[in-house]
Amino acid sequence: MKPQFPRTNSAGNRARCPICETKDFSVAIYEDHAFCHRCKKDWQFGEKKANGIAAPVELLNTRTPLFVKVDKLIKDARYEEARENFVEHFDVVVKHLQLPWPESAKDELYGLGALNKKDNNKDTVQLVFQIDEDHYKHHKGPQYGNADCSIYPKSVLPQLQKTSTLLLCEGEKDAITANANGAPAISFTSGAGALPRDISSLKEFTNIVICFDNDKVGKEGAQKVAKALFKQTKSRRIKILNWSGKADKYDITDYFVDGYTANDLYSLIDTMPVYGSSSQDFGGLVEYDPETFVNTLQREVVQICDEILLENGTSSISGQSNVGKSILALQFAMCVAMGVPFLTFNVPRPRRVLLVQFEMMDAHMSNRIEKTAKAMLGQYPQHFERYKNNLRITSVEQIKIFTDQYQAIEGNLMAADPPYDVVVVDNLYSSGAANIAKNDELTQLMSRIDQLRKEYKCAFMMVSHHKKLEEKRPLEHSMVYGGSYFVNFLDNLIQVANTGRHNQLKVFKITKIRTENEFHEIPLGIFLQTEDDELYFQYKKPLPKNEAYWYTDPEENTEERILKELETEGDNFTYKQMQDALKEVLNITSTRSVYKWLDKLTNMGYIAKIEKGHYVKCANELESFLD
Repeated sequence: MKPQFPRTNSAGNRARCPICETKDFSVAIYEDHAFCHRCKKDWQFGEKKANGIAAPVELLNTRTPLFVKVDKLIKDARYEEARENFVEHFDVVVKHLQLPWPESAKDELYGLGALNKKDNNKDTVQLVFQIDEDHYKHHKGPQYGNADCSIYPKSVLPQLQKTSTLLLCEGEKDAITANANGAPAISFTSGAGALPRDISSLKEFTNIVICFDNDKVGKEGAQKVAKALFKQTKSRRIKILNWSGKADKYDITDYFVDGYTANDLYSLIDTMPVYGSSSQDFGGLVEYDPETFVNTLQREVVQICDEILLENGTSSISGQSNVGKSILALQFAMCVAMGVPFLTFNVPRPRRVLLVQFEMMDAHMSNRIEKTAKAMLGQYPQHFERYKNNLRITSVEQIKIFTDQYQAIEGNLMAADPPYDVVVVDNLYSSGAANIAKNDELTQLMSRIDQLRKEYKCAFMMVSHHKKLEEKRPLEHSMVYGGSYFVNFLDNLIQVANTGRHNQLKVFKITKIRTENEFHEIPLGIFLQTEDDELYFQYKKPLPKNEAYWYTDPEENTEERILKELETEGDNFTYKQMQDALKEVLNITSTRSVYKWLDKLTNMGYIAKIEKGHYVKCANELESFLD
């Protein structure tokens, strides 16, 4: 079947793809087939004659025939002219291009030529390489014929022993430089990182050194090629030449121009590590045996705030709206900056803290800072200088929330002198453009935070939100927006909730921690103090009874309704009085039910048995707790 290409290049060896409908010449045309490098479409054409030569086939809707004779390629590439120029004017070419090439570079095996060229209206020299008899390439210019990535110069390979050191250079010019100076070398014709489809001719070579340019493209390309060569056979030694201390874009040609010799080059290569000896060469993780791991990596776990935040760690304060998360975050920032206890948790020493807040207008934030500072400095007046010097707070007026703010945060971390130890982000969801409900976007956000944490050796405390769930139940990870997926990124998680007992009494609970502690999963009571123009949380103590009790309204609590209905003498009551109360509240009077409720209330700590048939109410938990 005759392929139909809308347009070919002037040489007839590249075409625009009718499948992709791109404007570039993505289709490479070969003797018996054509192949699109974008959509991977393959066209087979040309019937084989008895002598094995394909019969010519004309492409439809093209300006040039399918097959271009070699002599036409040579004519288009001007190779014969270029070859004559190079041989005849070798000294001029080498001097003009400042190439460290001896006479051996004129060897026909290299297929080198040179043409006159205008570059920015200046006369210069254009090198021409004969890659193959059907492939010609102008240095940093067009290619003619089969433009697939190829090995150049192939003539080097048959002359080498398989155990010889073979250099792989980034460009054709560098390969010739190395060869001409006594260091056998090849290149791949499509630049750094490109690989020919067929590298089987290299399989037997056991020592290959990749000598790419000293720039980002060269270094990344060297890694890619090294990995491919390693996969081809693990029995070979591969090295990547590191141009440490050399200028950007430094290459093999520069090396010989600087007066170094092949012996100097091999001595330098000897100092390079063998590629593939470590998993890190392939982007893998560092491996240790257990003993080495312990001896090498054992570190003291350093607490910024005991049980709340580790040095270089990540933590979050999470809860529903209007529970006081931002007040807690501000208080935490002040306590860490001053080196004083946060609630009941010790802060071993003062730290530099950056509070990046997205919650409140600056005027409201200023008012809150004054009230919280009044409380903290009232308790610790001797630490005013620490408060002043160690704490920095950003202005919400300078930012646009729900856009990525981590580039700006990095700017603050870069400029900080001395550096920040802690970044408090209030809140996580306003700090970036990510949709936290989507795991992939959440991953990107947390990866960005992790990168800043590692690079600038600082810890992150993030304010996060609970889902809009009924929260009259014990605090757990599933309540947090982002769920376990977010929690997995954290070292510590603190969850906060309102109680049904008092508007200012909150439940504070550490639900995730990586170090041993006495308060893990223990609900603690904290009270929001607002008197005397102060604003801060005061630690009370671990909450008695079960956690669920504190989330209920007394009017919604059956047990407490029963106790309220009891007619007592002081706090004492009898079996009969309990029976009357149960009849009023639940309309039950059976002896079995009465004893069942007496046992239940006793076990819950609401009442205590004095003697047979006589009981006493226990103290009011809320009143005793707030005393």
